[in-house]
Amino acid sequence: NEKQSGAPLRILKNHVNVTVQSSGLFTERDHQVLELLNPALETMINPYQIQYSADMAKLRVLRAWVSTPSGQKYVVPASAIFVRPEPMAAGAPMYSHAKVLSIVLPKLGKDDQLHIITEKTQTTPYFAGQFSQIWEMPVSQSARNFRIDITAPRSMHLRAAHTGNWIVSQRTQGQLIHISARMAVHHARYPGPSTVDESQFSPLFEVSTFPSWAAVGKAYWSRAADKAAVTPIVQKTADTASHGLQGWDAEKALSLIHI
Repeated sequence: NEKQSGAPLRILKNHVNVTVQSSGLFTERDHQVLELLNPALETMINPYQIQYSADMAKLRVLRAWVSTPSGQKYVVPASAIFVRPEPMAAGAPMYSHAKVLSIVLPKLGKDDQLHIITEKTQTTPYFAGQFSQIWEMPVSQSARNFRIDITAPRSMHLRAAHTGNWIVSQRTQGQLIHISARMAVHHARYPGPSTVDESQFSPLFEVSTFPSWAAVGKAYWSRAADKAAVTPIVQKTADTASHGLQGWDAEKALSLIHI
């Protein structure tokens, strides 16, 4: 019984549709229906917030409303939907692209349901010609009717993998491949204190065009190589900080500065 499990809310529906282009760009439409199980924890989802990078994607709310057990419907007005910077961006300009889309909801009561339909358009691929995405069902959440549908060109050689009770299928149609993952029921549970992260044992579904983790590492290193280069100013700073020390002593000295 979810209401005895301590779970603050239940996902009654989460349908995700992703259309991927050969360039690595994609459009993702999400339709979620959430039920608040403990009204005392309303602030956990009100305002409802979604994080994204404004430099790489556009995110918009297509529709949002609250329905009550008595049949009433409260539509969230456009004036209650806004975008703000991530708080950490105030002291860290490198995060200026990080935004939070916030949806201020009418007060939620017991057994009220929140309906949100959003659309995310990736305007810059993470890696040209590649696509990777992971969906996690936190082990502490309760869910019903969670479905993910992905369509991509067959030429991208998209692969899928999962852990937990996902049911995965795929089919081809002409030059396209369709991959679906469905989770009919997931009961919230709390395995207790653990030394590993929750993602280590929560049900995961992943799709990727990368054939291996080595290929992922190579792609990231292609981005980081220039930034890891030892320029004359970096070398001069390191020589000054290490004071002529060698080996581990030099490493310890360098760890005390931020280059």
